[in-house]
Parts: sequence; structure tokens; C-alpha cells
Amino acid sequence: MTFPVRVGRARAAAGALLLAAGAVSASAAPPAKLTVKAMEGSGVTFTSQFNPTSFLVEKAIPWKTLPGIQEPPTQQFESPQPSMLTAQLLFDTNTPGDDVNDFVAPLEQLASVDQVLLRPPIVRLQFGSFTFTGVIESVSVKYSHFEADGTKDRATVKFVIRGASGAVATPR
Repeated sequence: MTFPVRVGRARAAAGALLLAAGAVSASAAPPAKLTVKAMEGSGVTFTSQFNPTSFLVEKAIPWKTLPGIQEPPTQQFESPQPSMLTAQLLFDTNTPGDDVNDFVAPLEQLASVDQVLLRPPIVRLQFGSFTFTGVIESVSVKYSHFEADGTKDRATVKFVIRGASGAVATPR
């Protein structure tokens, strides 16, 4: 079913030209998927099954109160602290026998020590135009539904990325 839409001749002609050239309208474009990609080392990429509904980005600004009797007291800036991104994602299998851990494993791999780097890699989270670069600080997985044989069907994954422009391994 089509509905008549009034548009100017120039706009209609431009739209027809774009469609003839193979352009896809914005409404037909597939939705963005959240990805977390290793920027070094193994090159592993994690892709979410479902997109998040929100992110929490926090930044602490460390101030030290200087001793004295002045009210309010004088504050001294210490040093910059990284931003922290927290995300929570849902994973759910819809095929009997599929283990939801297969979706989660790449994220857990990005939080593991790369044998060449001797540390976990720097990662970049991308969701549409939103990007965040850093190192994975924590990953927690809550499994909440199981098949009769113990296969994991559903998981909620929470992870934290600490903003970073570089990373080094502790010398052995």
C-alpha cells in the first residue's frame, strides 16, 4: 500500500536520482550494532546480539583539600583520571542446543591477556557515531535460563571500559 506524499519537484527528482543510483533510504538502513574491537594484538571483534538501551559514562576529578582554617577550604587538583564506560547487554538464544556463551566468548577474550602483548588489548567500543577507547576493566556474566541438559540460553553481561590512550605490561 502506498500513500500519496506531497513534495517539491526538485526534492522528488533528487530522491528518484538517488534511488536510481542505488542509494538506500535511511529508514531501510540496518540498525547499528554495538561492537568492541581490539585495536592491537589479536584483532578480535565482539558484536552485541541486541543493542544496549543506555551507557553510563563516569569521570572522577580528584581534588585534595589543603589543610588550613579557611572556609570553604582550598582545593588542589591532583591528576586527570580516565572516564569509565559501563554497559549492560542481554543475550538470548532462540535455537535449542545453542549456547549463549558463544555470543559472550569474544568479549571475554578481549578481557584476557594477549600472549604477544602480555596484557589485554586496547579496545574501541563503537555504537553508531558513539565511540569509546580504552581497556576492559571488568566483565561479569549472569546466566539466567538453562535447557534441561544445562545449556545456557540467556545471559546478561555487564562490562566496564576504562578510558586509555595507551597501555603497557608490567615487566617480569
